[in-house]
Amino acid sequence: MKKLLFALSFIFVFLPGNAKSMREMWLSMPDSLMPYMNKNLRQEMIDFIDMKLHADVKNLLGDNSRMDTLTSNYVHLTMDTLTTVEMRLLPQTDTDSLLCMVTTVAGPAKESDITFFDSNWHPVYLKGAFGGKDQREIASELISRPDTMKEKRYEDLKAMIDPMMSYAKLSSSDGDITFLLSFPMLTKEDKKMIESIVLQRKFKWDGKRFN
Repeated sequence: MKKLLFALSFIFVFLPGNAKSMREMWLSMPDSLMPYMNKNLRQEMIDFIDMKLHADVKNLLGDNSRMDTLTSNYVHLTMDTLTTVEMRLLPQTDTDSLLCMVTTVAGPAKESDITFFDSNWHPVYLKGAFGGKDQREIASELISRPDTMKEKRYEDLKAMIDPMMSYAKLSSSDGDITFLLSFPMLTKEDKKMIESIVLQRKFKWDGKRFN
């Protein structure tokens, strides 16, 4: 009986239920991925969260960084006045969780870079990660001509969106990611004009990719 219990406990150590939490992933992240936030600063943020204080620290570039939200599988950080980082652990059907990191820079228009890592922070490339398409292909799918709009009007409005840039937001509550368009060269009036052709795209994680 003792041998059986030992064997079972050995197996359970390697089951997906023992996957790393977001807290563990945050603390084990290589400094090279976020050079201005070393492990000591990352630990300091966690300590503030545990004390139920505002998790604000001065990063190595001299800017204020803040951990806004931390759950077992999600974190949202404001790195400086222009940059936010979201990370979410995504369950996989046949192995440990995959970490999705969305880094968004508003310069001033928002643009996101999306990367994936395994539980040991090794980069993972997901071909066609978003409905069979890569990130760079999504922006062109965020506009559509309404049935009641003439083709010429649609083409004129479409031409106003140049360059075509997109940014993404991870859901803090489920495995969704939402893509939205940025409008770096448009005035407030121009943005209002193109509202009728602009879409959002939401993809849901299915255990292997976003669909």
